[in-house]
Amino acid sequence: MSLALELKNVTVQYQTDIAVKNVSLAVEEGEFLIIMGPNGGGKSTLIKAVLDLVPLTAGEITINGQNRQHSFGKIGYVPQQSYFDHKFPITVKDVILMGRLPAKMRWFHRYSAQDHEIAQRVMADLNIEHLAHKNLDELSGGQKQKVLIARALSTHPEILVLDEPTTSLDPPSRLQIYNILKTLNEKMTIVMISHDDQTISQYGSTMIYFNKRILYKGKDFPPQLLVSTNI
Repeated sequence: MSLALELKNVTVQYQTDIAVKNVSLAVEEGEFLIIMGPNGGGKSTLIKAVLDLVPLTAGEITINGQNRQHSFGKIGYVPQQSYFDHKFPITVKDVILMGRLPAKMRWFHRYSAQDHEIAQRVMADLNIEHLAHKNLDELSGGQKQKVLIARALSTHPEILVLDEPTTSLDPPSRLQIYNILKTLNEKMTIVMISHDDQTISQYGSTMIYFNKRILYKGKDFPPQLLVSTNI
């Protein structure tokens, strides 16, 4: 099976602080990779490096065999938190259409009929069509996460990357999101940061424990690694 994502000897350093230390990782197509580890261990920095949001101090990252700088549209991203001004009226459909914005956008950009069709389709896939014209501020936490996943899916990504998408959700909403991701995993590779080790391990195909570097990679997550590990 071919690789969806590969990191070779990746290091990310902020001034004197090493956030990611000499990491090599291969993620196969169709894998559901769960990244766990302590707060401040560099998990989010690792994801930002994959997304080309932070520069590499050393190493190389390839997406489907191509350099990460040429991977626009191949990765859908669901951030840990998205902040929207409560006074700014933005609907669910507007948020999802934002995923269709081109890398280089001109003033007064207009969405095409195809953009609207794709937004409608992903809303149907996630069963949120009835929310299309609702203001984002009217939604529950679980509904907002579905909207952010829909925005990421509107790019038709080959890899879906999520940074703790179930933070602050109640258990039923959390399970809904996990079941959505399990279904999506039938069509795409998923890489997800999570603290919910008790539940998410049932959904992932591979788990790694990360604290600046990979301390464990396997199918079954050993609970003894959930304690802080010195580097």
